[in-house]
Amino acid sequence: MKKIKLNEKGMTLPEVIVATFIFGLLMSAVAASIIISTKAYRMGDSKTPVFRNASIGFERMVRELRACQAIYSPDEATLKNGYTITKYENTPFVFLITDSQTGNKEVVAYYMDEEKKSIERALYAPDFDISEPESQKIDKENAISVIKDAKEIKFLYDRHSTQEFLQVEVQSNPEEEFHFQTKVKIKDGYL
Repeated sequence: MKKIKLNEKGMTLPEVIVATFIFGLLMSAVAASIIISTKAYRMGDSKTPVFRNASIGFERMVRELRACQAIYSPDEATLKNGYTITKYENTPFVFLITDSQTGNKEVVAYYMDEEKKSIERALYAPDFDISEPESQKIDKENAISVIKDAKEIKFLYDRHSTQEFLQVEVQSNPEEEFHFQTKVKIKDGYL
């Protein structure tokens, strides 16, 4: 009588269960990494407009500081020690520029707006006079938010040999995570 051989090429039930379990673990790891990557992309993508707007606002501020003709506030001694504008210390940074489009002189102020949590840019009234406190009123109604979600802005006067610089640094609120810093060369005698 012939012996019937069983087909030994198949898998046993325990082998199938172990293989399914290992496959499930691998797929769980792949799915978790896809979910984490998607969340990171969405979070980064949502911060892109905030960063872009802050970058544009910072560049505008730097461009105006480069064209600065006189700094009215704070004084030189304060700038040498470092001057920080926060929601708690909110004395504006005030300087004179000539508008490149109109040729008119403008007195510009940068300050923190606690309510909006932003750095605002405003102009002083046209009759501004550094020696007349009555003329030193900021037109806050026409102010524009230059950098939103900002925590503070720092100004530091720095002199290297024959050149004067104003170091400018903007720090965001912790949840927005942006930080800009630059040195702006200013013309001699404007402090």
